[in-house]
Amino acid sequence: MLKLKNVRKTFNKNSQDIQIALNDITLNVKKGDFVSIIGSNGAGKSSLFNAICGSFEIDEGSIILDNTNITFMPEHKRAKLIGRLFQDPLRGTAPEMSILENLYLACSSHDSWLHRITEKEKRFIKEKVAMLGMGLENRMNQAVGLLSGGQRQALTLAMAIIITPKILLLDEHTAALDPPTAEKIMNLTNKIVKENELTCLMITHNMNYAIDYGNRLLMMHEGQIILDLDENQKKETSASSIINEFKNIIASDRILTTLR
Repeated sequence: MLKLKNVRKTFNKNSQDIQIALNDITLNVKKGDFVSIIGSNGAGKSSLFNAICGSFEIDEGSIILDNTNITFMPEHKRAKLIGRLFQDPLRGTAPEMSILENLYLACSSHDSWLHRITEKEKRFIKEKVAMLGMGLENRMNQAVGLLSGGQRQALTLAMAIIITPKILLLDEHTAALDPPTAEKIMNLTNKIVKENELTCLMITHNMNYAIDYGNRLLMMHEGQIILDLDENQKKETSASSIINEFKNIIASDRILTTLR
C-alpha cells in the first residue's frame, strides 16, 4: 500500500543550522495497517508525514502509494489520495462556513463547490455526519467556528474520510484536546478506521494510545525508525518497557558513535 525506500531529507544544507529530518527511511505499510508512531520532538515524525503528503521535495529515495509512484507528484494532487488530521482542531476547516458547506467542499471537485448543493448530496453528507454520534447531523447549518474543539476535530475526521482516502494520516490529532474529549475522539477514530478498513498512520505522544490502538508500532529518533513492533509484540509490551528500550537504543548508539 505505502512504500518508502531510502528516503532522505536535509534542511539548511551547507549551514551551521543543518538538520537531517529523514535519514534513509525505508518503510512498508500494508493495506489495512493501523500504525502508531512515537518519538521525541524533532525525531522526524511530522517530516515523515510531510514527505508522504508532498509538503516538500525529498532529497533522495522514492514514495509509492497503492502502486503509484508519488515521489514527484504535486502536493495538491496527493491531497486527493491522502486524508490528514493535524493537532490543531482549527486547521482543515473554514470556521465561517457551515458544517454542511465544509463537508461538501471535502467531497466535491474544485469547481463544483460553486454549484447549489442538491438534496441527494445533503442526505449523503448528513448520513456521514450522523456516523460521528455527536448529534451534529441536526446542526448542519451551524458555523463550524462555533463548535467545540472535540466536535471540530470529529468533523475534520469526517471530512478526511468522506471520500475514502488511500491512506489516513493522524498527526497528534488528540493532543490539543482535554483527556475525556481526546478519549472520545480516539475511540471514534478507531471505530471509523475499522469500519472503513482504512490504512492509517498515527503520530502520538500518548504511549497508551500507541500500544492500545493499531496493529503496529514504530519509534523514530533523529530521522530514523529505530523500533518496529508488530501486533503480537505490541500486546506483550508496556509503556515503561518501550521507554526503557528507547533509552537502551540511544545509549548503544552513543557508544557506537564514540567508538567510531
